[in-house]
Order: sequence, then C-alpha cells, then structure tokens
Amino acid sequence: MKKILGLDLGTNSIGWALIDQDEKRILGLGSRIIPMGTDKQDYEKGVGISKNADRRTKRTIRKMNKRYKLRRNKLLYILHELEMLPEQFQFKNGIPEANKIQVLELHPIKKGTLQLDSLQHYQLKVNALKDSISLAELGKVLYSFNQLRGYSGGNNDEDSKKKKDDESDDENESVKRYDVFNQKVIIQKVEQSETKFQGRGKNKGQEFNKFDVTILLNDEELKGETELQNLSEKINQEEELEIRIRRNKKGETTSIVFALPQKTNWRKQMEKTEEDLKQYNLYISQLILQDLEQNKWTKVRNRVFLRHRYQAEFDAIWDTQSKVHPILNNCPIETIEKIANYIFPGKSKTQENLRQTAIKNGLKYIIKEQVIYYQRPLKQQTELISKCQFEKEEQVLSNTHPLFQEFRCWKQINNLYITSKQEVYDEKKKKKVFKYTNRFLNTDEKQKIYDKLQIQKQLGFGEVAKIVNLKNEITEYLNGLNVKAKLIGCDTQITIKKILGEYFDTIYSRDNGIIEKIWKAIFDNANNGSEYDPKSIKVSSIKELLKPLNDETLETELALKFAQNVKFPRKYAAFSEKAINKILPLMQINPINIAKEIQAKFDDIEDGFERLNNNQIVNTETGEIIENLEDYVIDFIKNNPNILKTGGIMETFAVSLVYGKHTAEKISAQFKDYHEILRVDRNLRNPIVEQVANETMQVVKAIWKQYKFNPEELEIRVELARDLKNSSKERDKIYKSQIKSQKINETIKKKLIELKQELSPKNIELYKLWSSQNIEAFPAPKKATEPTKDEIEKLRLWEEQGCISPYTMKPIPLSMLFSPERLYDIDHIIPKSRFFDDSASNKVVCETNINEEKSNRTAWEYISQQNSTFKICSIESYIEHINRIFYGKKKKNLLLEKIPTNPVERQLKDTQYISIAVKNELAKIVGSDHVKTSTGEVTSFLRSRWGLKKLFMELTESRFRQMELWDWNKEINQPNSEWVKKYFDKEKGKHIYEIKNWSKRYDNRHHAIDALVVALTEQSHIQRLNNLNKYLQDELAKRKDEFKLEVKEDETILEAFFNLEEKRREEIQRQIESSRYFEKPFEDLVNQAKTLLESMIVSIKPKDKLGIKKDDSGKIQLKIKGALHQETNYGKTKDPKTGLLRDTKTVSISNLKAKDISQIIDQAVLAKEIDKHRKNYDSMKEAFTGEGLKTFNENRFQTKSSDKLKPPVYKVKVWYSSKETNESTLQRLYSDNNKLSVITGDNYLFIVMEKAGKRIFDIASLYDSADIAKRALRENYENYKERICEDYKLKHKENPEKVLFTLKQNDLVYHPESEDDPLLNFNNDEIKEWLNNIENKSKFCKRVYKVVMFTGKDCKFIPHNYANAITVKKELTEEQLNDIRYRNEGKKSIPKNELNFVEFGSYRDCSPYPIGEAFIKNMTASNKIEKQELKKIQDTCIKLEADWLGNISKA
Repeated sequence: MKKILGLDLGTNSIGWALIDQDEKRILGLGSRIIPMGTDKQDYEKGVGISKNADRRTKRTIRKMNKRYKLRRNKLLYILHELEMLPEQFQFKNGIPEANKIQVLELHPIKKGTLQLDSLQHYQLKVNALKDSISLAELGKVLYSFNQLRGYSGGNNDEDSKKKKDDESDDENESVKRYDVFNQKVIIQKVEQSETKFQGRGKNKGQEFNKFDVTILLNDEELKGETELQNLSEKINQEEELEIRIRRNKKGETTSIVFALPQKTNWRKQMEKTEEDLKQYNLYISQLILQDLEQNKWTKVRNRVFLRHRYQAEFDAIWDTQSKVHPILNNCPIETIEKIANYIFPGKSKTQENLRQTAIKNGLKYIIKEQVIYYQRPLKQQTELISKCQFEKEEQVLSNTHPLFQEFRCWKQINNLYITSKQEVYDEKKKKKVFKYTNRFLNTDEKQKIYDKLQIQKQLGFGEVAKIVNLKNEITEYLNGLNVKAKLIGCDTQITIKKILGEYFDTIYSRDNGIIEKIWKAIFDNANNGSEYDPKSIKVSSIKELLKPLNDETLETELALKFAQNVKFPRKYAAFSEKAINKILPLMQINPINIAKEIQAKFDDIEDGFERLNNNQIVNTETGEIIENLEDYVIDFIKNNPNILKTGGIMETFAVSLVYGKHTAEKISAQFKDYHEILRVDRNLRNPIVEQVANETMQVVKAIWKQYKFNPEELEIRVELARDLKNSSKERDKIYKSQIKSQKINETIKKKLIELKQELSPKNIELYKLWSSQNIEAFPAPKKATEPTKDEIEKLRLWEEQGCISPYTMKPIPLSMLFSPERLYDIDHIIPKSRFFDDSASNKVVCETNINEEKSNRTAWEYISQQNSTFKICSIESYIEHINRIFYGKKKKNLLLEKIPTNPVERQLKDTQYISIAVKNELAKIVGSDHVKTSTGEVTSFLRSRWGLKKLFMELTESRFRQMELWDWNKEINQPNSEWVKKYFDKEKGKHIYEIKNWSKRYDNRHHAIDALVVALTEQSHIQRLNNLNKYLQDELAKRKDEFKLEVKEDETILEAFFNLEEKRREEIQRQIESSRYFEKPFEDLVNQAKTLLESMIVSIKPKDKLGIKKDDSGKIQLKIKGALHQETNYGKTKDPKTGLLRDTKTVSISNLKAKDISQIIDQAVLAKEIDKHRKNYDSMKEAFTGEGLKTFNENRFQTKSSDKLKPPVYKVKVWYSSKETNESTLQRLYSDNNKLSVITGDNYLFIVMEKAGKRIFDIASLYDSADIAKRALRENYENYKERICEDYKLKHKENPEKVLFTLKQNDLVYHPESEDDPLLNFNNDEIKEWLNNIENKSKFCKRVYKVVMFTGKDCKFIPHNYANAITVKKELTEEQLNDIRYRNEGKKSIPKNELNFVEFGSYRDCSPYPIGEAFIKNMTASNKIEKQELKKIQDTCIKLEADWLGNISKA
C-alpha cells in the first residue's frame, strides 16, 4: 500500500498531509506553527541575523564587563601583595580563595575622602614619566591603565556613515569627490556674505545671511562658507567644526562648508590624535594634560587612543620608577610564585603554561601582559566554511580572493549577448518573416570589457553598450546586464594596485603572485593586532611582502596604509580554488592549458548536438545528457565549433565539460525506526532555518509513530517556502519589492475611491497595468478624474489621456478604463491555456474586442499574422513601440516568437544550500529518489482547480460575516457594505463567490491544505503544466481530420488553426480544453478534507521562557529565553523637599521633554536654566541638540566666578515618578543594593488559583520566576514551576487555597459550553474516546483557544486556528479623516480601530472574551442596556496539551 506524505515548509510553519494512494483516502493532516516574532520578519527581509543576535550582543557586553572585573581584581590582589594598593581601596570581605576571585568586592569610597580630579590625576602620570613617585601613587597609575586600555585593532565594523565608492573608481581616478571630516581649527576671519538662506525651525520663513569664513587647518588657511550665526564671536579661538569639501572630476574644489559636528567619527579623531602624538613626541598623559589645562571640562573618556601608545607610556613609567623602587624589577621569586599561583589557579594545561610563563618573565610581564593588556586568543572558525560541491574535500574560496574575482569577471562577460528582432527570408515559407537573432560578443569585445574590469570596480550599461557597439537600444537589447545594473570588477586587485601606486610594477616584476599574497596577509590576519602598530602581525605580515622595495620606511608606510584602509569581508563563493582552476581556462579567451579528457569529451559530442524540450545537450550516439542549459548557451555552442580554441565558454557549459552532469548527491534511506530520528546535527548557517529543519524531522517522526507507515512504501513530496529557497540578497530584494507594491496599491485604492470604483483585486491590477504602459508622449493624467468623454475627441488633449494599448497604439483614457461597457480588459501576453504564467510580466491592458480577437494566440502571433478585423498596428511599429516602452521579461514576452518550455521545472531547481540540506534530511527516511518537490505556483493552481480554495473560503466565511457587524447600520438594520457575495454572473455564465479582503493566511489551517495539494501533486500534473503549448499542438495534429483543419504548404498547424474564423477556432478550443481538465485525485476529496479540517487542532510550539539545560558534566543550568528586565537602571535620591528616598533616572538632555522639566531633581538652578533656554526655540529637540545645546552650555556661568563656565550638561537626573513617595513600583536589581532598581521585563506565567470555588488570578514576572527557579535548582529541585506557583500563592492578598494550573504564551485552553460540559469531568482516556467521534471533535475545535498575552489580571486569547486578526482599512473620505484627526488631536496616535475595521475592535489582535456575534455587539453598543453579560475565557477554561500533530489531552 503506497502512502504519500506531503509537507508544506515555511519559515515558521509546517503543514503535513498523509495520503493512502491505493485507498484514495486522507489518513491525516495538520499544521504545526513555530512562533518566531520579529526574527521571522528580519529573516524575510533578508537580514543576516541569528535568532538570538540581540541577546548575544548584550551577552557580549556582559562578558566584557566580567572580564574587566576579573582583570581589575587580579590587579588589586597584586597591588595588595606589593603594598601598592591606594588607601581609598578597602576590601569588603577580605581576599577570597583563588578560584573565587570574581567575588572580590571593594567598599564604596568614604564620603569626604580626598580624591584626585582629572587634572591632578594626569599631572601625577606626567610626573611619573620623569620623576619618582610613591608606591601607593604608582598603584593609582597602574590601576588607571587597567581602566582605559586603548584600541587594540581588529575592528572590522564599518564606521557609522559608510563611504560610497565613486562609480568610476579606477586606477586613473584618485579624486575624492566629497570629503567630510571633523577637526579642531582656529577661526581667523568671519565676514557676512551676500548669499542668503531660509531659516528652519523657530526661524522658518525668515531670511539669514551666510558668512565667509577663513580658518587655520594644519597651519594652512582654508576659506569656506557657513550658516552658523555665532562664529564671529570665536575669532582667534579653537573650535571643532565639521568640514565638507566638494570637488569636481578634475579634482578642483568647488565648495567648502563649515558646520557643527553631528557625530564625531571616532576613528578619524583617533588618527588625528595619533598624528599629534607623533608630531609633538608626546605620551597620552602629556597630551590630555595640555587639553585639561586649556579647558578643565574637556572630555577624556570619549577619546580613543591606540593600545600600543598606552603600553609605551606604561613602559616609560615602569622604567623611571624601577630606578627608585627596586621591587619592580627585583621582586622576590616567592612573591612572584604566590601571585602566579593565585591569579592562575586552574589545573588545565593553559593555566599551567600561564603560571610558568609568569614565574619565568617576572612582575612587569605579569602586570602588563598577563593582567592589564591580556588578550584572549581568538578561536579559528575555518570549520564553518562550506565545502565545494565539486571538489568535496576542498573549502570554498572567499569572494574577495583575486582568483574568484577573475572567475567572476569572465562569468559576467560570457553571459553577455545581443538580441534583435530582424526581418529574414524563410526558405520554408518562401517569404520574409521577423525572427529573433542573437549576436554573441567576439573575442576583441570580451577582451576590452575584461581590461576595463581590471581597472574599474564597476562597469555600467552605457560603457558596455559602447564597447559592444549596441546599434540601437530600441531595436537591439543587451542580455545579461540590466540597464540599471553594473558589471563588478576585480576590486581586490584594483584596491591593492591603488595603494601600491608607482611601486606596483617594481614588486610585481619580482613576484607576479604579490596580489594574492597581500590579499592573504590581510584576510588571514584581520584580527591579529592593531592596524596602527608596525610591530603587530597584521602590519608586519604585509611589510614582509614589500621587502623588494628595499626601503624600510616606505615598506612600513605602505603596510600601515593597507592594514588601516583595506578590510575584506568574510563572505564566500560557491567553488573551491581547485575547481576554479579547472573551470576558468575554458572561460578565458584563447585557453592554452585544456586537459586532454575535456578535449576528448567535447570531440565526442561536437557532431551530435540535439536539442531536447528540457534544454539539454545530448550526445546522439551515446544518449548521454551533458547538462541543462539555457537557449542562448546552446545557440552559442552551435555557432562556435572552435570554442575550445577561442574560449569564452559560459560557466554552465564549462562546468559540464569539466565535471560532467552534476547531480545532487544521492542519499539512501538510513532510518529503520522513528526512534532513530534525532536532532538535526548540521550547521545550516541560519538558526531559523535550522529550527525549521529540526521541527520538520520531529513532525515526520510523530507521523511515523502515529500512523506506523513502512518507509519503503512511502514517498515524501515537499514544497519549500520561497524564503527558504532564496538567498538573503534575494529575500531583501523581494521584501523591498513587496513594500513598494503595498505603497502602489494604497495609491491605486485612493484613485479608485475617487473614481467611485470597487476596491477589488482585479480593478487594482487593471489600474497598475494601465499605469505601467505609460509613455512620455502620453503621460498619465495628474488628476484621477480626467480626461472626460468629451475631451477624448479633442486632439490637443491626447497628451493627457494616459496610456497606450500595445496592439493598437491608441491611448487608453482613465475615464474609460473601468467603464460599465467593459471597453478595456487584462490580456495574457502568452495565453494561460498555453503557458503556466499568471505574473504581471505576462499581462497588459488592451481593448476588450482586441483581447477577444487575439484569443489564445501569443502577442507576436497575433501581430505578425496581421489578419485582424480591427485596426491594429503594423509589425514594424509594434516592434519599435515595445522596444521603446517595455523592458525585461514583459518585453521578451511581447516579442516572443516561440513559447518557452518547462516554466515549472525551472522553478523547481533548488540551488540554495538550505533547501538541499532539508531535502537531504528527509532522504534519510525514504532515500533521495523518493523525495520530490513542488512549487507554490503549482500548488495554488491545483488547489483552485480541485475546489479546495472554495472549501477553505466556506470554512472561514463566518469570520468575515462577523466583520459586517463592525460596520452595522442600525437605522436600516444591515451592514453598510457586504463582505460576502454569492451570485450568478450571466455575462460570464458562472457562479461568483467573493469575500472582501479574503486571504488564506488569516487561518493556520491553510498550511495543511497546501500540504494536501502537495501530496496529491503527481509528476504528470507538473508535466502537463510544463507542456500546455505542446499539448495544444499535439491535440491539433492528432485530431486534424476531426477538426477538418487544412494546413497549407507554408503553414504550421498552429498557424492554420489561428487563421480559422473566430467561432470555429473557439469551438475547437473548447473541445481541447475539456479534454485537459485536471480531475480530482479522489471523488470525495473536498468532503474528506472538510471533515478533517473542521476537526483539526493546530499544533503550536509552546513558548517557555524558562528551561533546564545540562552541561557536559551533567550539571543543571537554568536557560532564560526572554528579557528579565528593561535595560535602563534606576537609582534612589533623597528628595530635598520631603526627605523621602525616591526613584530616579538619568536621561540624555537631547531626549528631555518639556513635561520632564518639572521632574528635574535640581529645580533650584538646572531646571530654571533649561526652561529659560528652551523658550528661545520652537522645540526641545532644537534647543538641546547641535548648535542649541552648544549655546546652552556656553552660557552657563558660575555664580561666584561669573567669568568661568559651569561643567557642560549632557545628561539630567529626573524623578522616575511624579508621586512624592518612597514606596517603589520598581524591582530591586540586587538584594544587597537598595539603591539600584529596574523595570521588570517579560511576564512568564498566568497563574489560575482557587478559593471556595472562585477563581483568583495572578501574573508571575520572568524576573521573579527566574530568581525562584535558580533557588530551586540550587537545591536540586527541578520542578521549579511548582515553587513559583507556591510562592505567588502564599504572597497573594486573597489567600487562595490551591493552584489549578498555569498558562504560558501559546498554551491551549478549552472554553466549556456551560458548567455541565461533560469534558470538565473526563479523564484523558475518556477525552480521547469522545474525540474519536468526528462530530464531537468538530464541536470541540470551535471552543479551543490559544493564549496570546496576559497583563494586569487578564489573560487574552484567540481561537487556536487564527493566524492573524482581520484588519481592513475603512474607505474614508477626506472629511471623515479630518474629523478623526480633530477628535484625536494631542494623542500619540489615532486608535487603529478608528481607521480600520479590526476583528477584535479596541482589543486589537486578541481578547479576554470568546470572539463571536455577542462580543462584537458588546463592543459596538452605544449604551449599557444594549450590552450582554459575557464571561471571560479565563473564568471557566481548562488547560490542554497538544503534541506535534495536534492530538489533545488534558494538562
């Protein structure tokens, strides 16, 4: 008995259906949902994220803090042992055991203790460079080195504003067209300019003069202009400005603008500081001391210095102080051993090595290299690099490797060819006909493009068109390169050559492999030291390669330039170096080293090319298939018999010649029992996809267990979601396209409302196609209501009549587009009856009579036959018009002479590693030969043909009927608009069933329906869809006599058919159509599906935010999967007015709001200053950002010394709450610190308790629950949920007697019909038996709900099968919109339900009440009398558990 398992796999869902093919029976079907939230959205956008990327970032910060604290504690211990510990540092609980050093704590510094300010501190460090200081003072200095260690290099992150490369970035063009940098300069001269500009913000509408400014930059004068109005007050003063320089192509400066810095670029600032240190031969402390002496409020912590600069200062201070403190260089060996044993107490080999090295090298080495500047070695991750699909043991190349970029260049070049539609003489027909001809690039043209790509990072369409001599863009078009796209050059080589400049030839003459060697040195050592330190491996490895220059200074300069400016991203190609070296010679021009076996293979097939329907080259003698190839590749090979000598072979054919027909690796069935299916042990590069693979295998395991099938009699058919098959780049492109499409649709809907047309999908599509056929001579009208019927007659208004019909060249006026007479309609360029393509690229708008006359001919067949009874355009005019207006696939379809083959097969090619990996896992159950794939397009087509779409509409109809209640007109007692329409269309002669805004995606059961269709999709169905055109030809040839078709000598059978009279042609077409009907696989398919869908529980993966994880040693750890608390920390401050200890928070002054001013703690001074300053501006943002903030800080003078400024203010401390109380609503972060609090994060459990038969509810926060769980696990008590419930029960003020159950997000509950519902008293065996009755189960399913969220004391639910809440925009007039805006003035946003019909009303997407007519009537009731009393679901529900397949039991 053959069984088929259909799987519909999406990013967060798995649909499954098991079919018994022999008995024609659906054994089971279901949907499994894997909630992913924003991770799914990010994945679909093409964002290269992992599921826990944000948490990992936060965890990294915590690890860095932990490591700092560990270094700090080690240093404190060493200073204590050497009696160098500053006196203000006092240990809280003494020195802990060596393996518990992380718990070492310091007492807070006592109030009134004299401490060094910044100026005194840096003065001490400067003194230590040359003069002796005490050991305690040296302890302070060493401690400060640990606080700021400097930038160590290896940061591959791009700066905040990424520099855009010039499109003409080549070796001859080194001009930087636009330069922006921040620098401190001296203002020399400021003069008012005659140029004016319009004010912004509070000065909007006013005119101001610009100023001509002269500054001193690096001892040179620089003149420019500025809009800053207060620079004249800064003459002869130092000021940090943002300098913007524009240059033309010749390198001449065209404008210089000075502005306030928006955001300092830390790297540029660091480089400038490094220049100052070099120029003036200063140590860091000396430079900072100079700045502090000029301005004591200079920011120190925000400045970045290189680590080796700090290390040089450390060495200088150590050398000076060791002369007066002998212990520094002559520390007793027993002290060294004691320190080494304490700071490295472990028994591992690594710890032993660290101890021995410490003892051997002494005190300075320990403090400097093993504590303060210790850098943990990074782990190599080369094992994550994929293996080559051809050379299995070889890893793939980086896409920045020079060899791969050479390969990429030839791949792009060889894919280029020119197509034109030309008039040629047809010998068979004895007349001239129009045909497509392909012109391939000659070797000279290819070489010219290649040479350009060696010196330009990108080559645009225009430049390529010139090289290939594209005669006319209207009659010829270039394939392989979109007009807006660019060929990518060898950017690695270009970058390396550019930096070496005039020295490249010298080095290259001695070593022609230098480019690859420099690339390797940069790529391999990206994280090996600082790019600013000549002694680091990162720099020295490059410098070693530059030795042929025989100039050490120059070598160092160039090596530093490479290290600082060149970063190669960790992205990889699909081929290994070995594979490329075999394939590339065939792709290059005039290859010289062609392997004998390749020559022999080509010779074998050279005389035996035969074209098959599925685009394969076959050796006619042996029958061997070489490879699936595109039309143009076959055309190229046929017309170039000497290609092995001339080269320039396309990649696909070159790969075929080297490796033969490449098929995916076949996997035999491995699992004999479902117990063998374990977690997928595979790195799928993206944890989201890995989770889907694991969930899939577990679902299949559960199906195997329940239905006990024999794997040898099973076939698995899979449809993978487009997201899983596409790369991140493709997903990003699709996402952006969808966003753009949504915006276009919204615009179209507004136009349709203006035109008083129905917002139906067909009307939207009609308008979209109409507007896409616009040409410059006939632009679309500016107003949707023009032109009118009368205006059409006036020739002078033809320019406003919108768009053109491609077949008649006549304008299509918008006023006629939706006419009741149906004058215009959507036409399939290649008829649906002959080609499986319903996309927009196969559709145009044309006159209805033309569409009917064209019938099932292609656009080209219709135009080229020129036998229309209407006035259609000539062939020449048609070709010119199509070439001028259309592009891409639509243009190709409009000029297509021959209908393409295998549209479905091409969609079935799953080249993405991810989809191959998923299918390979399934193959372990049934073997590769028994895992088949289908596509969404085929599934959609057959779902509709077999009546399953209509069935699903009927199953979900009640939801949409309920939506009418939100738009209910009480005066006429009916809805304002119908959401469900059923009627008979006399014109079309068929029954119409429409539901407003219907989509299958509102209900999770659609995954099961899709899986059912996938399971029932035979190869014969795909084959028939592939060969729709061939089927028509075959039927005409087979039934030629029956249809009485006369085929003339110069005619094909299709031409003879299309030359028949319209009525005769349509009659034959109807007969043929009736014979290709896609019959239902089962007679009662719809009834079987309906029964199972009505009784199906959707299985939803539970979302447990706490879990238990065991490490390798078997130790139990708590795994937390959510935010314990919000990021902001809150403190406590004594209220000067009341003396109460109140919660406070610190906010950036730029984020301060006007209402926060009254909550500023310093009301006496700071609050008044802020309030006074903000009144001079339009908004708080303007007042406290940029120039406004600068002005504020420059006008705050000290009361006692009116000529001295107060410290600048960037952050403000405010009360957390306006309530004057010391009672806190916040959560204390640490039990031993009552001054540090946080706002708790996620909720964890909704606890349902009972007292005297009455239910009591409470919510357990994740923060508290994690704390209780940790305590339980410390006592080896694993049932921590019981402890959480007990804790909350005991603390609850109503003293509940017992806990009934707890609920988490995505848990299922059953809502009983009444108190007498029999299920309330059933045990699990009785429930299982009761649910075996289909009627019982269908009734039961309607009362199963899913937990969405809980807040306050309410738990909110949706029916288990709901995927999304129905939300539809209301069709509001501008007047209604203005009224809504007026009513909601002052609010943050307009409530969603005022602008939309929302299924749950003001509850938005879930509700504490059961959804239904009573709920909606209550929500729309205008008074209490109209409302019914509804019970909340939580008041009576019982908790359920569902397995992987949706089988139910009581929790």
